[in-house]
Parts: sequence; C-alpha cells; structure tokens
Amino acid sequence: MPGSGARFEILDGFGKILLDSGTVTAGDPPKEFSIDVGGRRDLLLQVLPGPSTDGDGAFADWVDLRVVK
Repeated sequence: MPGSGARFEILDGFGKILLDSGTVTAGDPPKEFSIDVGGRRDLLLQVLPGPSTDGDGAFADWVDLRVVK
C-alpha cells in the first residue's frame, strides 16, 4: 500500500534486538543486512507497523532471508 510503512526486527531467544531496520516505506529499495547469530538456537523475526499505516496494517516481505554457517 503506497505510503504505508513497517519496521523489521530480529531478536534472539532472550529478547535482545539483533537488528532493527528502522521504518521502511512502500517503494523503498530492499535493505541489505548481515548479523552474527553464532551460538543462538532461537530467533524471532517480527514486523511492526510503521507510523504511517493508519491502523490498516502493513504487508511486509523478508526477501531472500537465509542463515549461513
């Protein structure tokens, strides 16, 4: 939806934020990131609505997300 936004977060099993994308709005280019998840067995990937969603929700996509050893 044009103008809508979302924030992507990755947390470890203890609730520590490993990644916070900041607000990403529709039409923004994909954000590249790399984080060290060594030794962690549990990860939580969550998408939070951004300030411009007007309560309608936001659609988000984790494109090509992968864990590499």
